[in-house]
Amino acid sequence: MTYNILPPFQFCRIILFSAVILSFLYEYYITGKLRYRFHILNIIAYIVKFLERIMYNFSNKYLGGVLFTILSLLIAAFLSVIIGFILAQISIWLLVIFFIFILSSFLSSGGLNHAALTVYHDLKNDGISRARTNLKALAGRDSENMNESEISRAVVESVAENTGDGIGSLVFYTAAGFAVGRLSVSFDFYDRYCAKSAAFLSSLFYYLMATLYGIAGAGLPSINMHGINFNGYSGNNCGIILTNMLIFGIAGAVIYKTSNLMDSLVGYKNKKYIKFGKFSARLDDVLNYVPFRITAVFMLFSLIILNFFYKNKKSYNNNQYKNLTNNNACRVYENNKPDKDDKSKDDKHENNHLKNKRGSYYNKLYNYNNNYDFNNAVKSWRKFRKMHPSPNAGQLEAIMAGALKVRLGGTNYYGGIESNRPVIGFENYDYANTEDIMKSLNIMRITSIILIISLCFVGLILF
Repeated sequence: MTYNILPPFQFCRIILFSAVILSFLYEYYITGKLRYRFHILNIIAYIVKFLERIMYNFSNKYLGGVLFTILSLLIAAFLSVIIGFILAQISIWLLVIFFIFILSSFLSSGGLNHAALTVYHDLKNDGISRARTNLKALAGRDSENMNESEISRAVVESVAENTGDGIGSLVFYTAAGFAVGRLSVSFDFYDRYCAKSAAFLSSLFYYLMATLYGIAGAGLPSINMHGINFNGYSGNNCGIILTNMLIFGIAGAVIYKTSNLMDSLVGYKNKKYIKFGKFSARLDDVLNYVPFRITAVFMLFSLIILNFFYKNKKSYNNNQYKNLTNNNACRVYENNKPDKDDKSKDDKHENNHLKNKRGSYYNKLYNYNNNYDFNNAVKSWRKFRKMHPSPNAGQLEAIMAGALKVRLGGTNYYGGIESNRPVIGFENYDYANTEDIMKSLNIMRITSIILIISLCFVGLILF
């Protein structure tokens, strides 16, 4: 006999919530630092490049680019949905694992954090040549002749933009997939189309496995043809809802990431791709329009959280410093007794000890003293958000420039060709330095956490 500890719908909500959180943690702490050949993005890139070689032969390059974009998105969506349905027919847990794998492979918070920290530590250890080399993992600009300020500016700009397309937009379209999956159950989409398709696909899979097992001389395994069977929750409507939300959430993430990948491969204004990649670039701008603005709001909210945290941290360090400057509290004697014969020597030792302690606390206070300027971030966002060549990246770079009080944009070099962009930031702002890299990462981290929590919240509401 099977006993259900939790109600079915609550159990499914916990599964969905846990899958999203585990995806973020797995990417941030594990896969974000890994680079392997058969990454899911590399597999998608192989498919996209194969289609590019075929469609580029069209005499009308723009039409070829349109067909290339549409066909790439359809294939990516079809494969993700098919794989999701097949896994759901075997076990709902395989579908959950597949969702975690896909989302953790597409999120870029951990990879972005690792790449930026690598450049940061190179600059801190006077390894500017290594910093120039490692910068290529973040930005595609020429870095051979960059100084420390230019490298720091490039990292801050990359962190700002990738917070949008690597985290914000991906979360948005995963949530959109959740909504489509939930609506598909509400309008009996599952009963009309998905159930029949899933039964057909599972039958093909079943007979394929039967053939393979027959060749191997093994018995035929038992396969759950309905897909919803976990510890007594078989046949519940919540299982169908969870299945559809996960499958369409995967499809939404795959469709967006494929579009973003096509933009990075063919979305250039050079002689080869000026016409062929125009539609892909425009589609990527359209898909990022709403998510980047939502991410901008969350980024502003992250400044409030950071200021609250560092204000309390600074207050704590100030209190520690005041206690440290109290001679009675800081005086240290052997055996808890003063040395009457050599008082001046003891005072000298104490002053040196106090000086060293003050220096260490001054360093800690310096790290927390540079707060994140929310008011300047709002002013910078309102004035400079439309000055970036990209209609979306300027939203986040303007906020980052105001929060850190630095000037972004300016002159860059790509393949030896000079590219001049409008400067984002007020004239009294400083140029970026090494410490601004760490501060931009703090903004990215808090914004990412807010976005992931929002995705969980949307999933729980839709359930």
